Formats: sequence, C-alpha cells, structure tokens
Amino acid sequence: MKFIAVALIAGGLIGAIFSSLKYRQYLEWEHWAEKLTYLLMTIAGSVLTIIGIVLFVFTIQPE
Repeated sequence: MKFIAVALIAGGLIGAIFSSLKYRQYLEWEHWAEKLTYLLMTIAGSVLTIIGIVLFVFTIQPE
C-alpha cells in the first residue's frame, strides 16, 4: 500500500508541476481551452498528491 501511496504522490507532483508550467505559458485567455485544460490538470495533480499523502500517513503503523 505504501508503494501505491508513493506512486500517487510522485505522479501527482509531476503532473501538477508540468501542467502548472504549461498553464503559465498562456498569458491571455485567447487559448482558453488549453489554459482551462492545464488548470484542471493542475488541480487533479494536487488532489492525487493529497490522496497519496493521506494514504501514506494511514499506512504508517507504530511499532
């Protein structure tokens, strides 16, 4: 389960960073479809990262 949590964290971070950089390339909303797509991908990557962190925290068991 920790492997899945780490994969979610890594995938979410990489996706959020990449889409955030692509989102900032478009200065105006003239390319609104691409800008909106990258904004939604940034949000989705952030949500995946948060889910991965929550899973990771709950899979840690005290010894």
